Amino acid sequence: MKNDTMKLLESIQNNLNEGTTEDNFIKQCEESGQFDKWQMNEIKNGFRHGLSMEEVQVYAKPEFDNGQMYEIGNGFYNGLSMEQVLLFAKPEFNKNQMHIIRVDFRNGLSMEQVLVYAKPEFNENQMDKISDGFYDGLSIEEVQVYAKPEFSSEQMEEIRNGFDRNLSMEEIQVYAKPEFDKYQMRQIRYGFYDLSMEQVLTYAKPEFDSNQMEEIRDGLINGLSMEEIKKKLENQSNS
Repeated sequence: MKNDTMKLLESIQNNLNEGTTEDNFIKQCEESGQFDKWQMNEIKNGFRHGLSMEEVQVYAKPEFDNGQMYEIGNGFYNGLSMEQVLLFAKPEFNKNQMHIIRVDFRNGLSMEQVLVYAKPEFNENQMDKISDGFYDGLSIEEVQVYAKPEFSSEQMEEIRNGFDRNLSMEEIQVYAKPEFDKYQMRQIRYGFYDLSMEQVLTYAKPEFDSNQMEEIRDGLINGLSMEEIKKKLENQSNS
């Protein structure tokens, strides 16, 4: 199958070099038997909407399904450059990932920003949370704190919220760790609004679940000692 695809692409490229017309290009794709009707519709639509042969050729490949072809074609309709479109015109990106990248380019994110998350290992929800950071005005250094595949999109949001609430890099790094779920991250983040670093570190530990963290945080805010808080937690676990 791979060899057949390569032969098809080589044949199409040779004909392009010889000045193949749009109609002949479409006919050749149809006769190859490697494109279904939905893929062929996207190829034809590209020409109908004014795309050049070079632009249509970017997505007229059997390895792209019609949804991926649609996103690549829309990249050109949106006025993106060839360099921008080629960044996401890769079979390893599904149509939803392509959509995020395409829309972010259209909305003005730079190549440097998009390159932070235009990677197959990030799903579309993770990509969305990473790009949200740039829309919020975060620097690349700040976004890279949470732009890691090991963080779920919900964990990423908690880390980004720390920057939005003006926590320091040092404070955010206390909870920007995969071993904390989003609820634990939230309790640690809340702690920095009222408590010192030393106080927050007393409960910023994976062995405490989010409910226990909340109890410890509330106790510290209300002036309880760690012994009093520990006793309260023990009483709750025994009840």
